[in-house]
Amino acid sequence: MLMFEGAAAQMTPCTRIPIPAIIEERQAVQVTIELPSDVAEQLQQQWGDVSRHILETLAVEGYRAGQLTTAQVREMLGYDTPMELDALLQRASVYRNPSGEELEHDYEASRRASTQNRRNR
Repeated sequence: MLMFEGAAAQMTPCTRIPIPAIIEERQAVQVTIELPSDVAEQLQQQWGDVSRHILETLAVEGYRAGQLTTAQVREMLGYDTPMELDALLQRASVYRNPSGEELEHDYEASRRASTQNRRNR
């Protein structure tokens, strides 16, 4: 069951798992899912950070469906470089076909990260 905070749901016993999501101009929206406690425990044993796994899955599926751009996915997941996104998409067997605008954005992000890395040495 997927719900936005404040919506009513009836499931017991359950575990609420908050999932951070980003909407327009970096305004965070809290999305909560409710799972039976035994399912939440099983998933935690298997995945570790269930919230992060669900957020990554949502981002990958949004990208795969063409609903999210690479820039949006990187923002959702807090990735600084295109390489981080490429690694996630590769694990999910999703391959990028970036537009010219996305390539330009990726280049600039990579350049900024490289400059910052040099400063931190």
